[in-house]
Amino acid sequence: MAVAEGKVRCVTDEMATGTAKHSDVTYSFKCKLPEMAVITSVADVKGRALYRAMGFNTEYSFSLKKAEDRNDYSVEALHHGPDRTAAYRRLGPLLEAPYLIRPSSMKMFSSPRFSVRSVRPVVRGDKNLLEIAFDLPADPQIRPRKGAIDIGGYEGSFVVSPDEQWVIYGYECQPKKGILRRFRGSISYRASSDGSPVPKTVLAQTLSMPENNVIRTDSYDFQDFGFSDRVKEKDFTLSAFGIPESVSQRPQRALSGGAAFWLFGLALLALAAAIAFKAASSRTSKASEGLDGGGVKNGDATPRQ
Repeated sequence: MAVAEGKVRCVTDEMATGTAKHSDVTYSFKCKLPEMAVITSVADVKGRALYRAMGFNTEYSFSLKKAEDRNDYSVEALHHGPDRTAAYRRLGPLLEAPYLIRPSSMKMFSSPRFSVRSVRPVVRGDKNLLEIAFDLPADPQIRPRKGAIDIGGYEGSFVVSPDEQWVIYGYECQPKKGILRRFRGSISYRASSDGSPVPKTVLAQTLSMPENNVIRTDSYDFQDFGFSDRVKEKDFTLSAFGIPESVSQRPQRALSGGAAFWLFGLALLALAAAIAFKAASSRTSKASEGLDGGGVKNGDATPRQ
C-alpha cells in the first residue's frame, strides 16, 4: 500500500499582541487520502515534551496524548464512522503550506471574480518563472456579517514555474481595504525520486501596514517527504500506539479538541494547483501575448533578477 509520509518542523513566532508567542513543533505523518491518515507531534509545553497523535481509518477516528514521563498514550477523543474533520484540520497546512496564499489559492483561482492584471517573466538563477499580478474583488452580493470589517477582496501577485508543474515560488497579497495587513511567502523545493518538485522550506509572514513590520512568521522545514509501500493498514489504528483495538469497539461520546492545523495531501494539492494555474493562464492569454514581443498589458515584459 503506497502512502505519502514525511516529517515537518513548524516554528511560529507571533508579535502582534505585544506578548511574544513562540512555538516549535515537529510533526510526522502518513496518509492515504481520503481513506486513512495519522499525524504525530512533539511539542515543548512549559519545559516538558507533550506527545500527540491523531488519525483516522475506515472504521473510526482518534486523538491521543502522552506526557514525556509516561510510557503509554491515553485516548483523548474517539469517534466511530468516517468523521475526518478534526484530522483534516490538522493535516491541512503542513502539506498545504506551499499554497497558503490568502485567501485559499484553490478558491481564488476558481472564482469568477478573479482576474489577472499583468504577467511578466522573472529570471531567478537558472529558472524562468512568471510573476502574475491579480485582483479578486469581494462578492457584491454578499454583505459582511454584523460587526465584521469589509476588506473589499484581495489583490497581490504570485510567482510560479510553468516548467515545474506550476509550483509557487513566492507570493504577496493584501486586503483591498479595511484591515491593514499584508501577507508574503517564499518556498524552496528539492527534486523527488521521480524528478517532481517537493517542498523543502516554506516561510510565511504577516506584516502590519503601513509600518511594514513583521507581526507573525510561520516557517516549515520539510525534513522528509516521499511515498512508501512499506506502510501497513494497522499503522493507522489504535494498536499502532499500544492501545488495544477492543477500545475502539466500545461506543464513546466523541470529545472535541485540538487547535486547527494543516496537512492535506501534497500530491493532490499540487495537481489542483497545476489545474488552477493553467486555467488562470488560459483566461489571460491576451494579457500574456506580449511575452514574445509587443509587451504585456499593464506589465513589464523585461526579465529581472
